[in-house]
Formats: sequence, C-alpha cells, structure tokens
Amino acid sequence: MFQRIFLIFLMFVAVGGEAALPPFAQNYLNKIPEKKLTLPFVIKTALMNADAYRIIGLQFNEADLEMIGLSAENDTVFTSGANYSDDNSVKSSAFNPERFKRWDWNLGVAKKWASGTRTSLNWIHEWNSGQYAAIGGGGPSFANAFLQEFKQTRAAINIEQSLLKDSFGYAYRKRIKAAKKRGEALKWQTRVDLEKTTLGFIAEFYSAWLLQQQVASLRDQVRRQEKLVKVMARKSRRGAVEKPELIQVEALLASTKTKYELAKAELVTQWEKLVYGLKLPLEFLQVDPRDIPTIIDDPVPLSLRVCGLKDPVKTATISSLEKNLEAAEADFRAAKNNSLPELKLSAGYIGNGIGSSGSQTMQDVLNGRKEDSNQNLGLGPTWNVGVSLAWPLDNSLAR
Repeated sequence: MFQRIFLIFLMFVAVGGEAALPPFAQNYLNKIPEKKLTLPFVIKTALMNADAYRIIGLQFNEADLEMIGLSAENDTVFTSGANYSDDNSVKSSAFNPERFKRWDWNLGVAKKWASGTRTSLNWIHEWNSGQYAAIGGGGPSFANAFLQEFKQTRAAINIEQSLLKDSFGYAYRKRIKAAKKRGEALKWQTRVDLEKTTLGFIAEFYSAWLLQQQVASLRDQVRRQEKLVKVMARKSRRGAVEKPELIQVEALLASTKTKYELAKAELVTQWEKLVYGLKLPLEFLQVDPRDIPTIIDDPVPLSLRVCGLKDPVKTATISSLEKNLEAAEADFRAAKNNSLPELKLSAGYIGNGIGSSGSQTMQDVLNGRKEDSNQNLGLGPTWNVGVSLAWPLDNSLAR
C-alpha cells in the first residue's frame, strides 16, 4: 500500500525551474507595466503595428466614396475656350463674303442643383472681318452695305427643370440617401471586421498562453514519469515489479515525450505568428517561447456585466444589415422615379451687341436693348421657353 502511494506522489510532484531571458527580451518586457505579455499589451501593439488594422482604417474611408461621387454631379463647372477661323472657300452667293476671318473667346459656368435644375451662363466675344465682292456699276459698292469689320458680344443664360423623371431632384435625393445608408452599413461592417480582427489576436494570445501551460504540464509529466521509470526499473531488478508493468510505464513515458515535443513545436509556431502579427522585434524569434512570461485577464467580471443587461445589445452585423435594407429601399424609390418619362421645362435668355468697339458691345449687352447712330447696335434680348418629352418605349434600363 505504501509503495502505491509513493508512486502516485512521484507522478504529481512538479520539479524544475525556468531559464533566464536574453537581455534584450528582458529589457523589452521591462517597458510593460506588468513585466509580462498581457492581453491589453497585445491589443495595443496590434492596433499600432498590425497591417490588418491599417486595412480596416482604409475601409472606414471607403464609406464616404459613394457620397463624394454623387456630390460631384452637382459641382460647378467652369469652361473657357478660344478659336480662330479663316474661311476662304468658294461661295455660292455674291452676298456671302469672299473671305471671312473670326477670332473668338468664351467663358462659361454651369451647375446642376439638388432640385434637379440645371443652369448655365455663357459669355462670348468675337472679332470678325469679311471681304465682299463689288456688286453694281461705278457707284458705291453694294458690299458697303455690310459691316466688313465688327465686334460682337453675346451673353446667354439657360435654365432647365425636370418635371417627371428625377422630378425636382427626387431621384437624386433618394440616391444620396441610399449612398449615405450604404456608407453607414459599410462602417458597421468595418466594425464587424474590427471585432473579428481583435478577437483573432485575442485567440492567438490565448492559444499561446494555453500552449505554454500544456508544454509546462507535459514537461513536468515527463520528469515525473522518468523518475517513475527509474524506480520501477530498480524494483524490477529486485523482482518486486513484474516486467509487463515496467514496459507499460516506459510506453507511457514515450507517449508523453511525443506529446511534449508536438506541443513544443506547436508553441513555437504560435509564438512566431504572434511575433510577425504584432511586428515585435525579430530577435524574439530566437527566444524560447516557454520562457516568455505571460498572464491572462479574468473574463468573469465583464461576462457578468454583459449577462446582467436587461435589453439585448444590437450587434454591428445587425446594424449593418439594417442600413443596407434602408439603402435598398431608397434605391428602389429612385429607380421607380427614374422609370418615368423625361419631361423638361427649359428657358433661355440671350443678349448681344454688335459694333466697331469691343468694349461698347460688352456694355450694350449689360445695358440691354440700345441703338445709336455709330453702328453700335444692341439688338437683344432674345428669350425662349419650351417643353420637351423623352419617353423610352422599352424602358429596359429603368426596369
């Protein structure tokens, strides 16, 4: 009876000590308040160094891209241009100039508003020179009745309003709403990815800690079983223990050693994953992970607080799905509105001035209608109002 108790005692007594860490590793750990690898340290280091978190940060920025793209549709557009032409072609009528030269420049501003209104303002100034053939006898040439060199300034204002399709910007506002909801959904989904990434690092750290405990336990088991094998061998030589019992203990030792070596290899692999994932100094790869001091937190207090909540906490995944649903509803309303015929109301105003003085023609346009005896003729304004209808018969795109 005493022998059995002694054998059991040998199997459960822990022996051995831990090796000292290299100086650089010990100095690194000394910078941590607990002097050990802890879960808060792992998460903080991952947030600062891990590439996975940088990718998640970029996903947050992507949430606003669609909104920016839609807002760009309402950007104010400035246009400018200059052109020179020299028309020396054969004419079909003597009333056309034999040669006509023109140099013009233009400025324009156009904008689409959230109300579905399109507005544009254009300012054009021209220098014109024409050569006419003489018509008639010895008196003054008939061509003198034409202005051979003159300046012209024109200003045009146009307004266009949609009445059915995208009526007063309805479809555009729904697209903006859908883009906003999709952006919010993407942000919630990014939080899901953030949670998954964080849980991944937590799992990596816990796995490393658990493997450390398994390796330490197996190491102690190997040492205890080695002592047991020595005791059983001595007893076997004295005939106190039969040979099959010794063989059974030796087989158990061999099995435990195999488990020990496998656990050590798995621990090394897990430690390498942590070093690379956290971007710790590569010198840590040379450190025996069994010697790295680690400590885990106590999850019980947080679990009790969460379980004690009266109302269930809405997860980021559910919030993301809800925002995507709201975006789909807004897209449906926009598509339904865009399926209507395109009915537009348009209006325009054009003022111009013609004369020998460029500055005077510009002033005539600004002043409105004006006539004088110096051939500075302000013959504007011209205005128009119209309605247009476009109705795709198949309407495939809207469907």
